[in-house]
Amino acid sequence: MPRVSEHQKLLNALSTAKEKLEIAVYLKILQDAILDAESPSPHDTDSSDNPSSSIMPSPSTPESSSSDLNNLSAISSDLSGPLDLTMIGLLSSHGMIEALEDEVTQAHVLQSHPPSIRIPQLALLDEWQLHNPELFQHKLRVSPPVFTHIVQLIENNPVFHNNSNNPQLPVGTQLAIFLNAAGHC
Repeated sequence: MPRVSEHQKLLNALSTAKEKLEIAVYLKILQDAILDAESPSPHDTDSSDNPSSSIMPSPSTPESSSSDLNNLSAISSDLSGPLDLTMIGLLSSHGMIEALEDEVTQAHVLQSHPPSIRIPQLALLDEWQLHNPELFQHKLRVSPPVFTHIVQLIENNPVFHNNSNNPQLPVGTQLAIFLNAAGHC
């Protein structure tokens, strides 16, 4: 069975919520129409003037359900009185669900993660030399005591010193860079 992406799960959940909301809207319209039909007002003498006849929803088909729901504002204007708070809440919820659907559809990343911290491994060599000599040796291809001995042998060589305003890296750092490059190339 193919794995369903988080993107698709969200869209499916929003679609289900939208369908339930559409049913609630139709039921509310039907309930209001039945109540209007059961208690005729004194000015309703003709059946053609009955607002319930113009607001009865037709059976929903997949093609017509979205167009029917988009016409709710037209339907609500046909009602004899102002919309009650329940209907306003239902219409407002429908707008929010559509906005969420648009946002999820257009989103390339649903959850952003903070960028991973990248530390040059050169800064970790001192830590590895003391607490993880296997990792130090894997990185530089020499054990920590051998590395320390090599540094002591070459640190006074004039090649590692200059008279410039730009200081050179410490001898241990220069040796680590060389050993890392030599071990990986």
